[in-house]
Amino acid sequence: MEKRVVFFYTSRYRAQDVHSSQCLRAGPSGVIYLTPDNLESGAEAAAALSVKGHAVEVRCEVEVESTDLTGPVAALPLFGPDGDILRPGGGREYVCKGPTLHLKHAPQWKHLTIP
Repeated sequence: MEKRVVFFYTSRYRAQDVHSSQCLRAGPSGVIYLTPDNLESGAEAAAALSVKGHAVEVRCEVEVESTDLTGPVAALPLFGPDGDILRPGGGREYVCKGPTLHLKHAPQWKHLTIP
């Protein structure tokens, strides 16, 4: 089977949970989003992937069986209650098939730059 190298972006708080449990879990949306996009800035990742509800401070690289992924598709923009764009989206997103992705080992985290 073919494996894909993808990235998971999150907050330091959620990274601690991932690190200790050695698995990725679905967030409030009910799915796990992964991306092939290697972004260096938390603000850039939040904008491209339309992340809401938490800071984007770190990323890790994971290998996933390609059969466990759907996509990629472009992340949709995130709009505020006034209709203005909060996050433009446009980054590529895979959705992991299933609410949990077990990792073979604790991931290595990279701190993202801040604006």
